[in-house]
Amino acid sequence: WDMSGKKEISRDELSTYLHLPEKAVAKKLGICLTSLKKVCRQHGITRWPYRKLKSLDKRIHKLEASLTAGEGSPEEQQSLRDKLDALHKERKSLPYRPSGSAYNPADEDSAGSDGGGSDDEGK
Repeated sequence: WDMSGKKEISRDELSTYLHLPEKAVAKKLGICLTSLKKVCRQHGITRWPYRKLKSLDKRIHKLEASLTAGEGSPEEQQSLRDKLDALHKERKSLPYRPSGSAYNPADEDSAGSDGGGSDDEGK
C-alpha cells in the first residue's frame, strides 16, 4: 500500500496471475477490473494475455500428445516437431508472459469457479 491508501501491485506480482482471467485476478487482488486494467497499462501490459496463453498452451499440449503417441510417418512427425518449435517460439516472444506456466486443465476449473456471471460476459 502506498501513502494515498492505494495498493501497489508490481509487475512480478501480476506475472503470477497471467494464467487466470482478468476478472478472477481483480477479485484475488481485491480491486475492481478497471483498476486492474489501469495497473496493467502502467506496467506496459496493453492486453491481458490469458486467452492467448491458454490457446498456445492447448495447441502445444495437443502436439506433444500426438508426438508421444507416435502418430504418422517420420515426415509427419518432423512436421509436428517443427510446428511445436514454432509454437514454443511464439509463446516466448509474447511481450509479457508468466515465468513458466504450462497448459494445465485444472487451472481452467479453478479459474471458472469464482461464482461470478456467465462465460459470455465481455465478448
